[in-house]
Amino acid sequence: PPEAWAAGLVLGHLFKTLDVVGLAGALTSEASKTRSASAIVLFHRPIGEDALLSGRAFYSAWLDIERADFKACPMSVLADWPTSNATLSASFGIPAGRQLVSVLRIGWPAGRTTIAHARLPVDELIVAGS
Repeated sequence: PPEAWAAGLVLGHLFKTLDVVGLAGALTSEASKTRSASAIVLFHRPIGEDALLSGRAFYSAWLDIERADFKACPMSVLADWPTSNATLSASFGIPAGRQLVSVLRIGWPAGRTTIAHARLPVDELIVAGS
């Protein structure tokens, strides 16, 4: 919660002031997280593929990454911005007939955390009648 609150300030009404004094870049940069990632994944699919199929394949790949005990963080702007998409596709040999759909940085988390799930356990969902 404190990080989310601070991010709201930095990315909100304080951004312009922080940018003028030269602090916005340092506060919003993810360069160190990207440099320390175990890998950067370039996810590509056939050009013209239905977006639903691409999305299904993307989330399936993400679940596979999680099952391997990695954590993934999308860097969507790299695929969404035409300039970076073209640069990455050319630099890393995305084959002809394929399009870069997403970019993820992946790595092992520094510490294992237990995530509280929003869903109720099955035994609390099914209530037997009296």
